Amino acid sequence: MSKESDIEEALIQRLESGRTIFGFGHRVYETVDPRAKYIHKLLRDRCEKTSLEWLFETICRIADIAPCLINEIKGVEVYPDVDFYNAAF
Repeated sequence: MSKESDIEEALIQRLESGRTIFGFGHRVYETVDPRAKYIHKLLRDRCEKTSLEWLFETICRIADIAPCLINEIKGVEVYPDVDFYNAAF
């Protein structure tokens, strides 16, 4: 599921069925979770130039697409939180 259209379709199906996309939004941080920026960098450094580079690219695609879809479908503005990036570790 590395193609952007496949990722978007999977996220849309999940949202339209009423299910949650975990790792987006935070009770305290209403904008970007500063911890998520740090974990994002750690993950990038870990995956760069390894066989896990595809994982980081997929995670970045989801991080770009999901907030827009959540806003469009649920009417809520969210950002990737620390749990989103921690799940990849």
